[in-house]
Amino acid sequence: MKKFRSILCVILVLALAFSLTACSSVLLPIFDNSESGDGGYDSVSRIDTNVKDYDVADDASTVEKVSAIAMTATYELTCEIEYTYKTYSMGFGFSQGGWRTTSASIKSQGTGFVIDEDGYMITNAHVVNVEDSDELNSFSITRRTVYAARADVNEKLECRIVAYNENTDLALLKIVKTSDSDTFNFLPFFNYVERQSAKEGDLVINYGEQVIAVGNANGYGISVTTGVVSAPLRQFASGDGSVTKAIQIDAAINPGNSGGPLCNSFAAVVGVNSFKIVETNTENMAYAIPRYVVTDFLDGLKNGTYDSSTQSSEH
Repeated sequence: MKKFRSILCVILVLALAFSLTACSSVLLPIFDNSESGDGGYDSVSRIDTNVKDYDVADDASTVEKVSAIAMTATYELTCEIEYTYKTYSMGFGFSQGGWRTTSASIKSQGTGFVIDEDGYMITNAHVVNVEDSDELNSFSITRRTVYAARADVNEKLECRIVAYNENTDLALLKIVKTSDSDTFNFLPFFNYVERQSAKEGDLVINYGEQVIAVGNANGYGISVTTGVVSAPLRQFASGDGSVTKAIQIDAAINPGNSGGPLCNSFAAVVGVNSFKIVETNTENMAYAIPRYVVTDFLDGLKNGTYDSSTQSSEH
């Protein structure tokens, strides 16, 4: 095994493959202001993979190389939330009934991946929220902290919640820098469109295309599973009339994988791992949020067109 710096030549090959096959990644700086700097993710060759903790041989498989790249930008997330809600008691005997405030706390684990050298990170909204909180009376979060850690690296980084959208199940975080000069490894998005609306020259993802899912499965730490695209687009209608779009894959997705990157063979993100169907007669049906839903979410935050009713009050 050679030190991982040898993969730099592989990155050049990947970048060349992008140009030869008309592949591209999205140019989308996160925020054009002083807080975010001028980071973007327009080129696979900009990923800094020279991290000593990851060694890849020159003759390693595509999955090994993509996994090594993705793991430099993928983090284990831990979210701790304290909250209050009100319950109503009818009273008994001499005790008086009425509304009472109840306190509770939860600790959840998930995955996030960095999309900008300044430390902006994508994850699922449900990773940083209380499940079914809309069913609680007068629900209020009193404290919420999010920490990120990277596989096999002794670090614990605090994250700030920038915004989230519960309808799309997406959240944007930002790693709190310990120094103004801090920069982070990041992953690019693969610039494809829905097959149904594709025009000549547009990129799409295909049935049977190989994908690699990276995530903090069951909270054990970052792990990798691989599979194929079972269906490039599935649409699920909800009771309120909204439609959820998803990529169906057969790669294993487990609790804790939520928010992790789903990468193609170019180490570019095609989706965000989100959920799977668990039924006795169902196997290998997992789903990821498509790239274009994620970049639409980011665009909405940039230009202010997002639905503020589904956004974090911290934004």
